[in-house]
Amino acid sequence: MGGNADSGRDKALADSNLVIIKGGTTGTVVGGHASGLLDGSARYNLVSISGGSITSVAGGSATTTNGTADASFNAVLVSGGSIRDHFVGGIVYASSNGQYGARYNAVTLTGGHIGGYVFGSALTDSLGQNVSPLPAAGSGNSLNLLGWQGTLRRVAAFQYLNLALPNGMRPGETLLTLGNEQTGGDLQGSTVRVLGALGGQGMRIGDRYTLINSIHADELALSNGGTVHDAPKGFALLFDGSMQRNGNSIDLTITGLRANPQIKAFNPYRVVQMAALDRGARLVEGTALEQARKAAVGQDAWMPFAAIHGGTERYGNDGRADGTGLELAAGLARSFTGEAGDLLLGAFFEYGQASIGTREDFSVGDVCGTGSARYAGGGLMARFDLTSGLLSGLYAQAGLRLGQINGDWQSQDIASVLQQTADFDTSTAYYGLFAGLGYQWQATERMRLDSRASFFWNHQDGQDISIMGESVFGNFSFYSYKKACGQKRTVRGSKNSRRLSNDTPAI
Repeated sequence: MGGNADSGRDKALADSNLVIIKGGTTGTVVGGHASGLLDGSARYNLVSISGGSITSVAGGSATTTNGTADASFNAVLVSGGSIRDHFVGGIVYASSNGQYGARYNAVTLTGGHIGGYVFGSALTDSLGQNVSPLPAAGSGNSLNLLGWQGTLRRVAAFQYLNLALPNGMRPGETLLTLGNEQTGGDLQGSTVRVLGALGGQGMRIGDRYTLINSIHADELALSNGGTVHDAPKGFALLFDGSMQRNGNSIDLTITGLRANPQIKAFNPYRVVQMAALDRGARLVEGTALEQARKAAVGQDAWMPFAAIHGGTERYGNDGRADGTGLELAAGLARSFTGEAGDLLLGAFFEYGQASIGTREDFSVGDVCGTGSARYAGGGLMARFDLTSGLLSGLYAQAGLRLGQINGDWQSQDIASVLQQTADFDTSTAYYGLFAGLGYQWQATERMRLDSRASFFWNHQDGQDISIMGESVFGNFSFYSYKKACGQKRTVRGSKNSRRLSNDTPAI
């Protein structure tokens, strides 16, 4: 028992208790129990079971002598283990003078074995022996089958039956079979809703699934007249469907299937990652190389230099991606003087980091995300200045960079039917080069004009990642190039493919 409150003279309150069971063997498990003379209230209790063998479960139980027994707003989650007997969201004890209520309880099954009946709310006698379900209509109780598939002996007292197809469920199979102990009226006032399907194996238009099989299936109402629209299949697909009555069963036929437009929300993160590498390249090609030249000129030794840059940039049109961070380059450079000109050679270490904020607007829901990017690497650079002849003042410079870039991104706005949210980490290699040709003209004694055309090319390797337990793989590599003279920047990405099934096109 998570919490127990007992008062023979006043009210008893057993709210907001938590019971977590991962293994072992026990009898009855109760989230919270309240017994009071005036009132007994057991609400907002949670029982989570992922393993073990248990006789029976109640999210909350309440009894009173003269007041109100309330066992509402309780939740039971079963993801594993075995429950041998009954399973109730909220249970109240009958008394000669008191009143009772048990509403808005939630029972969620994602795994495990249930051997007895499952009630959203129930009434029992003073000894807790004769348990009977309360009416489903208006109760607000919900039974959530999220990837769970099997048979239940009896289901009652649920206003909503929320269903999500499991991964690997084949067309023609049955999600929920109700046993022979189901009685007339148990499902009266209950509504069937399809929340979606777990990701993984593919789904095709025309596939037909049996949602519920019961001789009392005619008592069930169909949400939205049986129409299913924009239900998620994993995170990458949306499907439409139609629920129909077919004898003793309620079936779902898939009528539409398309990519979830929200997967586009992953792309701005990658763009900001590449933009951080671009800013690092600009720092090395510009300020860092100039600082290296100033440090090494006239010196007959390798001289240290450093440069740093920080700021915020925004990318995008319909959506946006913000990157705020800094870039650092430091190294050693040496200048060599010849008859035709001066040659500068340098080696450097670079580091950068950025905080990422993204936003994309979609008809199925806006997506905001946050993340970060960090890179570290090094490279070589060179510059040659002509100091004699007709082309005096002309110079050329080039550089090579390589290293590792890490990052992460997460959003609470993309969620599966299991309420998993989108998040992933990346760690890939990068490499790039730059080249420039410029001319310096000493216009006056105190003014020098410098004009340069530069070209940048950066490449970021691909990586297989996992989002909500689904693999995203393929050529997830990005490269960018930039012509600095015209300030034209192009970012390109090869196909980011997620294989859905052997007979479903990749996205």
